[in-house]
Amino acid sequence: MSELPEGEPFTGDAAEMKDSPWIGADDLDLVGGTAVVTITDVVKPKNPIQFEGGRREKKYFVTFGESKKALILNSTNREFLVSLFTRKTVTWRGKKVELYIDPHVRDPNNPGQFTRGVRIREHKGGVK
Repeated sequence: MSELPEGEPFTGDAAEMKDSPWIGADDLDLVGGTAVVTITDVVKPKNPIQFEGGRREKKYFVTFGESKKALILNSTNREFLVSLFTRKTVTWRGKKVELYIDPHVRDPNNPGQFTRGVRIREHKGGVK
């Protein structure tokens, strides 16, 4: 039997255990379920992104001034941003939006199942 690695007791939130560059529902749990963020960039990745379960897709993502993590743009969030700011992604930069948890997002790894996902809505203080 091998020895356990050295460490120290952890008493933080379980969401802090997830090491991912992507904003997820667990991240929003840490800040009360919603977050107002400012779009800094829309990024086209050079290579496909690998998801849990091994699935690989070329997905665009959005970065924010208030977070080191980014949000992968699924079709729902992309179309919502288009409805707010036009199809020209250059107009999205500098705009504030609110991220929130939707408990009824289709789970791409389990067809017919739902999971908690991150959605975008208009910032109540306006889109500027």
